[in-house]
Amino acid sequence: MALDVSHTQHCFLKYMCMIYLIAFVSLYLQIRGLYGPRGILPSHGLVETYPTVRACLSDRLTLVCLAPALQLSTAHAMELVALMAAFTSALGFLWGAFCSSATFLFLVIAYSSLLNLGQTFLYFQWDSLLMEVGWLCVVAAPLTGPSKPTHLPTHVLRDSLLMEVGWLCVVAAPLTGPSKPTRLPTPRTHVTFWLLRWLLFRLMFASGIVKLQSQCPTWWGLTALTVHYESQCIPTGLAWFAHHLPVWFHKLCVVATYVIEIAMPVLFFSPIRDHRIIAFYSQVLLQVSIILTGNYNFFNLLTLLLCLSLLDDKHLGYRHVRDLSLSFLTMLKSALSRLGYWLILLLLIYFTTHLFDLKVNPVNWTIESRIAFTKTQLNEWVHMAATLITFTKTQLNEWVHMAVPASVGVGVVSFVITAVEALADAVLVPRGLLSKLATLCTTFGYCLLAGLLFAISLVPYTSLDPETQRQLSPILTRAYAAGSDRMHLTSSYGLFRTMTGVGGRPEVVLEGANDVSGPWKEYEFPYKPGRLDRVPPIVAPHQPRLDWQLWFAALGSYNNNPWLLSTAYRLLQGAPEVVRLLDPESEWRKTPPKFIRAKKYLYFYTALNDPSGNWWRRREEGEYFPVFSVSHPPLVQYLKQVGVLGSSLPKACTNAHLCPALDWLYQQHCDLDPALVLHSVISALVIIAWTRRAFARST
Repeated sequence: MALDVSHTQHCFLKYMCMIYLIAFVSLYLQIRGLYGPRGILPSHGLVETYPTVRACLSDRLTLVCLAPALQLSTAHAMELVALMAAFTSALGFLWGAFCSSATFLFLVIAYSSLLNLGQTFLYFQWDSLLMEVGWLCVVAAPLTGPSKPTHLPTHVLRDSLLMEVGWLCVVAAPLTGPSKPTRLPTPRTHVTFWLLRWLLFRLMFASGIVKLQSQCPTWWGLTALTVHYESQCIPTGLAWFAHHLPVWFHKLCVVATYVIEIAMPVLFFSPIRDHRIIAFYSQVLLQVSIILTGNYNFFNLLTLLLCLSLLDDKHLGYRHVRDLSLSFLTMLKSALSRLGYWLILLLLIYFTTHLFDLKVNPVNWTIESRIAFTKTQLNEWVHMAATLITFTKTQLNEWVHMAVPASVGVGVVSFVITAVEALADAVLVPRGLLSKLATLCTTFGYCLLAGLLFAISLVPYTSLDPETQRQLSPILTRAYAAGSDRMHLTSSYGLFRTMTGVGGRPEVVLEGANDVSGPWKEYEFPYKPGRLDRVPPIVAPHQPRLDWQLWFAALGSYNNNPWLLSTAYRLLQGAPEVVRLLDPESEWRKTPPKFIRAKKYLYFYTALNDPSGNWWRRREEGEYFPVFSVSHPPLVQYLKQVGVLGSSLPKACTNAHLCPALDWLYQQHCDLDPALVLHSVISALVIIAWTRRAFARST
């Protein structure tokens, strides 16, 4: 019988509500600047062109389609959806009774509603990841929220009975004090929780494989981290110090990254509990390292939360389901588990040393490393380890040289074992025939649903090998296409495929002037590198969407980023919603310039002994886009073509109660630092939760 994960799952669901709160509040603070009628990418054109609400819902699948019925503008409706979802998330975090399937279904629908209108600013892997985890939470969460243990009211007891029970308690009570009452485990919990483990495996394993498949010289040369800390989107101050660590240490960390992302995920499905715990702490080490050196919004927190799927109630300090095996079988299982534990560790150490040619240099006591396998060997291994082949007996002989992929094979075996254990628990744990039958039917239904979700997820996962992906059943491919188009049921992942910024981190710097001949003064954005003396900020878990997109824009040209020309146009207009996305100390916040242009620079960290005291130094690379004015005909015509400027005016917000309330709330935070607002909301909820828990203990 497997160890219980009921408390672990409840902990996961509770903090998933916090992740959703972070995502909704962070996006809410930017909606008017990004999607308002005078925002960068106005969203009213995506909703208000439909003749009826039903037509909008069937095509866009967003709650914002209800805006006309509520007499709200599109931007106001987006704000209302975000606020309602944030409030629901807060309830789920504070009160476990709200951590139900219905709650997560609403959160998923709400985020999907914003995602389907988000355009460029919501095209991130972590947005897709949040959606997929949300759908899994709908399946994993109880229908009515976790139940609390009930206690017999003392007022119904007679005095004599109370005395007798008291003496029996003296005999029955443990010497170290009573433990917290626990509920009987729900058998389906193991199956639904397994889906989260499979998602974590896909995320980490694919992120490791794509680094090698990309054939990026820095990943193959183990020098990626000599560039990463400087070139990442929004680094923290610690990234500057990490950048100046020795090269041999950076190479060793890249080796550790490969081990954690490629080798360790295989242990997620190990039957040996200690393997999963080691895998858990290895993932935590990687994610905490990323959090300390980079601002990646809620992504790392979400990944850390997924790592809880590797643990059980025993590791978190709760009671667990007892092992019902006979004593000698328990001893045998323990011995085999310990043997397997050390065997896997020794194999991991051996292959890491062999594949990366790790050597200790006795002269300066550094560790040297290099990749000791070829790209051809990698491709052959990936074809065997990251693909799924479906074949008949005839095809088996033809494809005998291609093994059933280890990764999916392990996943299938692990899922089957988990499902069988859950079904066995459904028969053994409940008391009474009817209870057993009901639990068995429910568990079987969840096993079928989990199996379907697992099968559909194979489509994006096998994108690691397109040839193998074509071997999948067309039914799975169609199911994936239907589920991922607007519902965002599952997705493919692979972070940091190639290392950008080799030879300097590119940055787009916008400049304004009242005369073409100058003087030109730079716009300053609140979080991205700009002034050379500004300390790299701590922004996470807030994601400044505009600052992030400016980082991507610097990697290409303005011709591929129409939103950037829209940003320039709104800044020339002096649109207050967009101007508020600038740094409070930036030029041109009060009055817009007559002309705007953009230059491209290469930014570098300063040296350790740099006397200037700056964090950055930079080198101008040339013009990014030419000089524009607010009435520049080609600019205006282009923005009309891409839908930023249209002939129809957005519908006004006429709701007598909601519109003034939403406008008042916007005025309260519009001039505050969004990251500070989000940090304050999180802190307030944590204090409330801690106070409630302390008060409950005292009473």
